[in-house]
Amino acid sequence: MKSRGHLLIALLAVLLFAGNVWINRPLFRSGEQPYRGSIESGYAGIARFFSANPNPWGWNPTVYCGLPANQTYLPSVPYLVAALLWIRPQLDALHAYRIVTAILASFGPVALFLFAVYASGSRWWPFLAAIGYSLCSPSYDLFQTVDNDRGILSIPWRLHVMVKYGEGPHNAGLTLIPLALLGVLKAARTPGFAALAAGALGLAAVALTHWIAAFALAICVLLLMAAYAHAKDFRHSRVLAAGALGYALAAFWLTPAFIQTVAFNWPKDSFGYRIEDHQRLALALIAAGALLIWFGFRKAPQSRYLCFVTLCAFVFAAFAESFYAHGIDVIPESRRYALEMELFLALAIAEWLRAGWSAGGGVNRFCVLLALSLLVIQSVPQAARFLHEGYSRWALRPKEDTAEYRIARWLTAHPTSGRVYVSGGLRFRLNSWFDLHQTSGTFESGLSNRIPIDWDYRFRSLTGVNPANELPESLAILQAMGVQYLVVHGEGSEEYYRDLKRLARFESSLEKLHDASGDRIYRVPFGSLAHSVHPRELPEGWEPAAMTRFLSAIADPARPVLAADWDGPSRLLISGAIPTGMGVSVLMNYDRGWRAFQGGRPVKVERDRVGYLFLPDARSAGTIVLDYRPPAETLLAAGVSVVAWVAVLALLGYQAIRRERMGGLGNPETVVDI
Repeated sequence: MKSRGHLLIALLAVLLFAGNVWINRPLFRSGEQPYRGSIESGYAGIARFFSANPNPWGWNPTVYCGLPANQTYLPSVPYLVAALLWIRPQLDALHAYRIVTAILASFGPVALFLFAVYASGSRWWPFLAAIGYSLCSPSYDLFQTVDNDRGILSIPWRLHVMVKYGEGPHNAGLTLIPLALLGVLKAARTPGFAALAAGALGLAAVALTHWIAAFALAICVLLLMAAYAHAKDFRHSRVLAAGALGYALAAFWLTPAFIQTVAFNWPKDSFGYRIEDHQRLALALIAAGALLIWFGFRKAPQSRYLCFVTLCAFVFAAFAESFYAHGIDVIPESRRYALEMELFLALAIAEWLRAGWSAGGGVNRFCVLLALSLLVIQSVPQAARFLHEGYSRWALRPKEDTAEYRIARWLTAHPTSGRVYVSGGLRFRLNSWFDLHQTSGTFESGLSNRIPIDWDYRFRSLTGVNPANELPESLAILQAMGVQYLVVHGEGSEEYYRDLKRLARFESSLEKLHDASGDRIYRVPFGSLAHSVHPRELPEGWEPAAMTRFLSAIADPARPVLAADWDGPSRLLISGAIPTGMGVSVLMNYDRGWRAFQGGRPVKVERDRVGYLFLPDARSAGTIVLDYRPPAETLLAAGVSVVAWVAVLALLGYQAIRRERMGGLGNPETVVDI
């Protein structure tokens, strides 16, 4: 009987996955979509970089004036896409990214189903929940702002944000959350190392996929521990152990420095999030509401799972409601937790209906049928639009037909030893097509030096109040970032984001190389990424006025020109004569991992006041080799992960061999139908 139950669960899971793949098959297509504001190409560009440079502890010079590769983004989705590109190199990076994220999104309802089956002991109520989750979005009915954002797509909100805004990694994390919770619940209930390892792997997988999903999972685990407080079959210590092991498995990427960097950057990147009185009040009310729900279930120990999903649905709904209804960002980017709200709302509704049905009695079951009927009546129009209209107006076109690709192709056809400044959405698409070094990128929260993006904001925000200073300040910013070509989008351009204003300031001062349909490319005075400078000429700060002497020094035609040539992404070769008493300034972000050698002799590497590299004691002649090697903290974290992975695999292998010797006896989980 148990094997039949497991077979039925497997068949239902396959049916859910196949159905989701079928109805969402347009998501697997190649081409540029009409939503030019989507940042999906930025993630595809990150994956393309890792497909060519899989070393997670190297340097990425293509974005933000350079940064450690492991701070470019979290690894799960980029490396899955990179793996697909290794298998099918003829695929376009964006197409490979779409395939991976569409598969993960299609598996979301399956993950919901499997978690609910394990946690509730039921099969059919979780199956109904998964069908509803596949076809409908309560966010459209709950939040007017979300409903107004439908546009040309009649698809669930979790898929809508993936298509329109590029939330593929968030959807991937959302898919993994139920599986991680299944692992944590199993670890807490089941003795033995295998269950503990399953919980740790689930936690690590979400943490390595998406920050929002990881933070949501942390909230879920805390609520799970609260819901199962005093439960005899739930060991909280094993949850903590799974968390510690999960971090050890993920530490190779999630170093303490990286976590600290993202933690401090996240509020800045969330529209300048700050905790003020209205946020404190909202958080207090949400905490009070969650506490009331928890107290309400104290005398119903048999309903711990119901308590858990109700708590999660309430908390995430409160986050989203606070933002959409009251304009309060309770936590950074509260609006994005609408996806988690929908996940747990589906689970909570199904479990409440199951509990009512299981209670028996004519009145209880009549109320359940009435509630279910109302839900169906409410959901059918939305599901029908999805099935009949869905992606019908979502038309894709070849990348060659877009203005962004034509500009990118022009740039790659003209040799560049410096960087390109691309404004608008081209900054997301550029590296998904070509290996050009730019001043911007996709994931700003990973930056340990934010001055390049502060310069970028200042450059884009010049308003014309003081025209006499605009041009010198603009040129100073471009030169400080090592820009060789500037791309701007004016009237008539197809570019969605025309975020660069006051374009006339460049007309009389920069050489215009390309002008078509409102898109222009200018040449910026550029010599090299490396320059000989006196220590007293280094920037005194990041303000353009504090860089006057520095900019004059790197533009001085009387000084010998230093050549800076990349030998792979993590090695820069600097050659040329260095006048006595001068050091070498490199227009690239400093990191503790940089090492410099000249003729086999170590050269000191320092950080200047804008966060760039400075080599104070370089000799007058001889090629300088700048090598990026992971700093000690990264190596230590990687060592912890290696030990953890080896230990987990060894222990699991040992237990498998032991089970086989004992005749394969096991303790399979029971499954109880409604």
